[in-house]
Amino acid sequence: MKAQCSRIPPDQSPCPWPPRAFNLQFEKPDETPESAEPVENAKITFNGFGNPAHGLKLNGHHVGPEDLSYQPGTSGCTFGSTVRVDGRPDPTPVVGHFDFTPSYTSALGSLEVGEHDYPVTLEPAWVTFNAEVSVNAGAYWDTAAKKLVWDEKGEAWKKASWEQSMQFAYRTVTDPDDDDDDEPLTVIENCFTDTLSKPPTRFPLMLKDHGDFNCAFETVNGQITMETTVWDSEIFPPTSRKNSPVKSVFPSSFVARFDWGGMSFTGAFKDKDGNVVAVRGDVSDDDESPLLPALAKKEGASLAKDVNYPLNYFVVPISAPTASPPIGLKVKGLMGNDTMIQDEKDPTGWADSVSKLAMQDFHDIIIFYMDQELRDTFVGKNPALNANIKAIALSGGDETAKFYKSLQVPYLTAMLANTTVDEAKSCNGVRAEKLLKEIPADSKVYKAQSAALYRFRYLEKFPDTKRFIQDQNDKDYSAAIDKTTEVMKRLLRKNTSGLEASNPKGADSHKASVAKAEADIDKLGKWAKQENLYWALRLLYMVQKSQLPQWYAMYMNGNLSSSIGMRIKQLNGVFEILENNKINKDGMSFSEAYNDTIRAFQMRSIIPQLVDLDGCYSDFDSVLKESLNQFWLHYKDSKDPNLAEQANQAKQLYMNEELRHKFMTSLRASSRLSSAASSWSVIVQMWEETVRTQSWFKAALVVNEKFFTCMKYVAAGALLVMPFLPFWSTMSTADKVMWGM
Repeated sequence: MKAQCSRIPPDQSPCPWPPRAFNLQFEKPDETPESAEPVENAKITFNGFGNPAHGLKLNGHHVGPEDLSYQPGTSGCTFGSTVRVDGRPDPTPVVGHFDFTPSYTSALGSLEVGEHDYPVTLEPAWVTFNAEVSVNAGAYWDTAAKKLVWDEKGEAWKKASWEQSMQFAYRTVTDPDDDDDDEPLTVIENCFTDTLSKPPTRFPLMLKDHGDFNCAFETVNGQITMETTVWDSEIFPPTSRKNSPVKSVFPSSFVARFDWGGMSFTGAFKDKDGNVVAVRGDVSDDDESPLLPALAKKEGASLAKDVNYPLNYFVVPISAPTASPPIGLKVKGLMGNDTMIQDEKDPTGWADSVSKLAMQDFHDIIIFYMDQELRDTFVGKNPALNANIKAIALSGGDETAKFYKSLQVPYLTAMLANTTVDEAKSCNGVRAEKLLKEIPADSKVYKAQSAALYRFRYLEKFPDTKRFIQDQNDKDYSAAIDKTTEVMKRLLRKNTSGLEASNPKGADSHKASVAKAEADIDKLGKWAKQENLYWALRLLYMVQKSQLPQWYAMYMNGNLSSSIGMRIKQLNGVFEILENNKINKDGMSFSEAYNDTIRAFQMRSIIPQLVDLDGCYSDFDSVLKESLNQFWLHYKDSKDPNLAEQANQAKQLYMNEELRHKFMTSLRASSRLSSAASSWSVIVQMWEETVRTQSWFKAALVVNEKFFTCMKYVAAGALLVMPFLPFWSTMSTADKVMWGM
C-alpha cells in the first residue's frame, strides 16, 4: 500500500498547524566575512502556523499575537516588533512581510530592521523536539478502534519511568518535480533520532520516500494532532537498545497531540514489532543567536546587497527624515491590511469584505431616503443607520437626497423580481438591475458616497491605519519626501541608461521621455507635500523597491497565483484610503501612479512572455476584446456625442481582430524600449511614436487616430488584470471583465 501524501489547496490560508520553521536566507553580500556572519543559521518559527494567536519566534526574539497577522486572501504574513540594542536609548523597530507560495512551504519577502531593509527568502526548516519515552506510562494499542491510546492525565503517565533518548523533527516541503501547479505535492517529512547510541542513529522519512510513509495533521476540537504511518520499514534499532526497556524509537505508527501553543506534545508510537511506547516532547530552543541586534547595529552598507533581479528595483535605503516616524510605524504594516474573504459567488473565489459592508450600507441608505409609502409597503421599518453612516448619507444635502431617491424604484423592482410574490412577476428585474448599475457609474454623488462608505468601513476594520493618516497630517515630512523622490529619479535614470540608441527618434526623444517621467515623480513629491501624503509616497516607493521584484520572482519560479492579483487590488485600496480619493489637478494621484507602475511592470516583465504570436496572445486578447464590447454596450446610447463616438470605435475594434493585433504588436515593440522607465505614460508616448511610423496607420490616419484613443483607454484597463490570474483561461469572458474592469 502506498501513501497518499498531503496536498494543500492553493490560495487558502493554512490551517492552524504546530510550529512551522523556515530558514531565513539573506542574499550574501560582497563584503567581509564578518558582515555575513550574523545571517548564518537565521531561523523563523511560526508557533501554530496560520494562527496569529500563537505568535512567532525569530532566532529567539518573540513576536506576540497582537503584532502578527496572516492575510489568507494573498497568502501573506506581516509582523511588527521592536528589539533592544546595547547603547541605544530607544528600541529599534523590526518589520517583516512575507508572500508565501500556494503550498505555504516557502516565501519571498523582506525584513526591515531600523534603517536597513533586507530582501529574504524563506525555505523549509526542521522543527525539532527533545523527547522522552516510556513503556509503563499506560499507552496501548486499541485493537477494536485500531488506534493508539494514551492518557497524559492518568496516574500511570504521572508515575512512569521516562527515558530521555529521542529526538523528533518534521518539516513541510513540496516536490520540485511535480508538474501540478494548482495542487503541488506537499510532503511532511519526519526524522526520528535515537540519542542513546553514539553517534545518534537516525530514521529519516523524506520526500524521496513519500511512497513508503504518510504524515498528516488534523485539528479536532481545537487540538492539533499529527499522525505518521510507515509501511515496510527496513530500519533497525541500534545495538545500544539491547538492554533498554524501550526497544526502538523508530515507529511504524506515530501519533502526537500538540498543546495549544504547539511547543510541546504528548503521544505514543508502535514499533515494527508491535511494542507500544508513550512519548512526550518539548520544542528545542536551538535558535538563540542574537540576529536582530546584529542587524540593527549594522552601519553603512546593508548586509543584503541588491538581489539582481531582472528588474533593478532595489535601491539604497533612504536615511532618516527630518521628522522621524514613530516607533513601530512602518510602511509594511499597511501591507497587512487584508480585505479579502472567500466567496463562492465570485469567479476568483474571493471578495473584498470591506466592499461588501459598504455596499450593504449603500442599500440601507437607499431605503433611508425612500418615500415613506413605498418603504412601508414593500420594506417595512426604516433601517437604523450607524451614526457615521448617517452622517455620510446626509452629506451633500439635496443633491445626495435626489440621487438616492432616483434609485428607489429600480431598487425595489430588482428586489421584488427576485421574490416569489405573484405581484412581482411583472417586474422587469433585468432592466432594473441594469439601471442600478448605470445610474451610479455616471454620478459624482455615487463616487463620493461609495468612497466615503468604503473609507469608513476600511478604517473600522483596520483602525491602525488611522495612525498613519494622523502621522502624515501632523508632521512636516518635506525633507523626507524630497529624499524619496530623488532616489526614485536615480532609479529611473539607472533603469533607462543605455537605451538611447533603441529609440526610433534618437537620443533627444529618449531624453525627453526620461525627463517627462522625472517630472511626473516631481509632481508626485509636490502632491505629497501639498496634501500631507508622506505614507502614500513611502508605500509607492516600497512597491517599486521590494514588491515588484518579489512578484516577478514568484512568476519566474512558477509560483504565480491569484494572490498576486489580489495583492494588487488590496494595495490599490490602501492608496485610496491614505489619499482619501483626492484628485491631483496638476498630475497623477498616488492611486493613479500605482496603477501606472503596475502597467509598466507588466509590460516589461510579464506581457512579453504572454502576449506572443505563438504563445498566449489569445488570453490577453480575450479580456481586451470583452472590455471593448463592454465599453460599447455601456456608452453606445450616451448623450455625450464624444462617448457615443468612442463606443462605436470600440465596437469596430471588438470586431476587427487584425487591427487589434497590429496595435498590440506596436505596444510590445515600444515596451521593450521604454518600460525600463517604469512609467506607463512614457510607454504610451513611445507607443504613439511607434504606431505613427507604421504604414498601415498612415493609410487611414484620421480614423486610426480615433481607434488609437479608444485602444489606449481599454488597454490601460486590461493591463491591470492580466496576467496575474493563473485560472484566466478557465474563466468566462464576462467573469474576466467583472474581475478587471
